[in-house]
Amino acid sequence: MMRWTSPLALVAVAACQPPDIDGGFFNQVEVFVEPDAASTNAHYLAAIDDATESLHVALPNGDDPVIADALLRAWDRGVMVEVITDIDIADSAAIAPLVEAGLPTTLADDGVAYFDFNINTEVVFPSTSCLMSHSFLVADEQRIVAGSSWGRTDARQAVVYELAGEDLVTDLLLEHNQIFGGTDATTTTAYDANAKSITDFRWMYRTASGLDLDLWFGPQERLTKRIIDAIYGARSDVRVLTGAFFNEGLALALQDKVQWGVKVEFVVGSSFDPIDRDNRDIVADTPDVDWQQLDFDNPPTIVLIDYEDDPDGFRSRAKAIVLSHDLVSGPRLYRSEPVVSDQLIDGTLWGLGTSDGELPPEMLQLLDLFNDHLDQAVPL
Repeated sequence: MMRWTSPLALVAVAACQPPDIDGGFFNQVEVFVEPDAASTNAHYLAAIDDATESLHVALPNGDDPVIADALLRAWDRGVMVEVITDIDIADSAAIAPLVEAGLPTTLADDGVAYFDFNINTEVVFPSTSCLMSHSFLVADEQRIVAGSSWGRTDARQAVVYELAGEDLVTDLLLEHNQIFGGTDATTTTAYDANAKSITDFRWMYRTASGLDLDLWFGPQERLTKRIIDAIYGARSDVRVLTGAFFNEGLALALQDKVQWGVKVEFVVGSSFDPIDRDNRDIVADTPDVDWQQLDFDNPPTIVLIDYEDDPDGFRSRAKAIVLSHDLVSGPRLYRSEPVVSDQLIDGTLWGLGTSDGELPPEMLQLLDLFNDHLDQAVPL
C-alpha cells in the first residue's frame, strides 16, 4: 500500500482571523493505491463502522456481502443511512439485504424512454446502457472516502482517497441528494435534455502545497469531454489506463496527439474485443496509437497528462485524472442517430494538478500504478 498525506487549504480566509484547522476549515486528502479488493473495501468499511450520525453512500458494485452487514449494523445503532446504487445490481449480495431490510436505498439509472418530437418516435435505452458509477461515502458529514471504485471482490488494484473538508462534503452531498431524490443520469426534461443540475461553480480546490484538486460529476459536467480536452491540451505525454473502452472521440484525440509528436501510452483491459465491428473501426482509425492490452479486466481508470518535459525542455502543467467508470459512454440520439456520449452515466472525476517543477508523491504513485499495468500488457 502506498500512502501520502497533504493538507489542502481553501483560498479565502476570514479577514483578520486565522484559519481553524482543527475545526474543519482546511480540506485534507490522503491518496492510497491499494493492491486488491479487500484492502480497497476496508477503507469504506472502516468509515461505516466509525460513523455515529449519518452515512451517505454511493456504491457502484454489490459483490461484497460484508458491506451490507456493515451498513445494516450502522442503521441498527441509529445512524441515518442513505444508499444510491445501480438498479442492475439490485439482486447482488451487498444490495439485496439492504432492500429487504428496508434500509433507505435508491436504485438508480433504470434506463430511459421518451418521445422525441424531432424525429416523431419513441426513444428507449435499457438500464444496461446506463450506469451509476459514483464511488464515494460521506460519514457524519465530515469524513469522505472516494476513488476509482469499490464493492467488488475481484479487483486487483484501485485508487482510494480519504478526504475531509466542508466544501468537498457539501458538493458530494448535493450530488448524492439529487440521485437519492430520483434525479439521475436517465432523468430528462420536456426537451429531452438531462435534468441533473451542476452542483457548484467551483472548479478547483486550491492547496497550500501547490497541488490542486478537481471534482466533477457526470453526466451534467461532461466527464469524458473533460478528458478529451485534457488530452488535446497535452504538450509532452499522455498515459491512459482503462478496462472497457468505447469512445471514438477519445481514440481520435490519442491518434491526433501521436501525429503531433506527443508520446502516447494506452492500456486497455481484456474485455476490449478488437474483432468486434465497432471496436475494429476504432483501432483502424488510430493506426499510430500503440494499443496495449491486459489479460484481465477491471483496472482503475486513470489518465496522466504531461508528466515529462516537452520538446523544449519545459514541463507543462501536469494532470492526473481518476474516473469512477471505464472510458465508455451510454448512447444518446443526435439527429435521429445514436451517438456515443457520457450522458447516461452517473460518475465522478477526481483530478490532481500541479505546475511545480517536482511532481508530488500522490501523482507519482499514480504513475507507478500505470507502469505496473503497462508492464503486464502486451500489444493488441
